[in-house]
Amino acid sequence: MSFSKKEEKAIYLPVEIAPGFHAIDLALHATADDCLILSDLQLGMEEMYNNAGVMIPRFNFSEIKVHLEKVFGLRNTFSHIILNGDVKHGFGNASNQEWREVIQLLELLSTHAERITIVKGNHDIALEPIARFAKVHLNRDGIFLEKSNTFVCHGHEVPKTEEFERAKTIVIGHDHPAIELQEGATRQKYKCFLVGTYQKKRLIALPSFNFAAPGSDPRISALSPFLKQNLNHFRTWLVEDTVYDFGLLEDLP
Repeated sequence: MSFSKKEEKAIYLPVEIAPGFHAIDLALHATADDCLILSDLQLGMEEMYNNAGVMIPRFNFSEIKVHLEKVFGLRNTFSHIILNGDVKHGFGNASNQEWREVIQLLELLSTHAERITIVKGNHDIALEPIARFAKVHLNRDGIFLEKSNTFVCHGHEVPKTEEFERAKTIVIGHDHPAIELQEGATRQKYKCFLVGTYQKKRLIALPSFNFAAPGSDPRISALSPFLKQNLNHFRTWLVEDTVYDFGLLEDLP
């Protein structure tokens, strides 16, 4: 498979990756519920590395805002925005960078949504004080979207709720899927959406909305219990200047 798809000039528009679900850059829009879903921003990652002696520049939040501008340039307001887990990076108490950037993020999103909800991820152990301060609801198990019959959860564990059981579509984050492709001597990793099934339900795995780490190739390893299965039947949607259908995972080189 050639990278020539990436070389074609594309007009950036929302791309339907499953019936009723459109990819807008690295975010997912559940159209029936008018809900925008972002996952794994992991704000504050740089301060944690800096404190450990790894001197990386602090650019993740700036890049997040650039990509959010692209999303909101296509659609300015949504009824609901869900941050689907791992909003902050550290497992412990929130750092200064985490406090500052999470609050700024929520202030920004509040100008583009009637309602904001955070689904708690495995990195969000100490997110409650920030959520309380910002007056944003923090949901532990996940959120059921009535109109699209969709359950949104972080994906580090399988929920045990009635709403999860009756949902037809599951949306997860957690794994940061990114496909590494090679053409000649060039190797490059691309963030991607994965669309397949889990126990007869449609499953959509979101790419991370952070830019300090590219993500992990699901063909090599998967962390989420939802993805600990044969993934060959999953369809891969690569995100670059637009969103590209790269076919089934089993057909990628």
